[in-house]
Amino acid sequence: MEVLNDEVFAILVLMALFTTFITTPVVMAIYKPARRSGSASASSSKKLHLLACVHGPRNISSLINLIESISSHSKGFSNHQNVASLG
Repeated sequence: MEVLNDEVFAILVLMALFTTFITTPVVMAIYKPARRSGSASASSSKKLHLLACVHGPRNISSLINLIESISSHSKGFSNHQNVASLG
């Protein structure tokens, strides 16, 4: 019993190779991140922003623990915590 014939298999392999090799140049053309420049004092004044998806109220405490863990290791991190639960 043959699920894919040779022609379909070859097309799928070629498409997998094509998408693998074309992904990096396309992403680099579309996404151009800002270059980091300046001294260490300039970077320490920046705030850390965190966006997280919360599946339900049970996950909020874990998210707060993560934020507290990050804030204890980051200078200049705001202690304000905004948590919104949708659903």
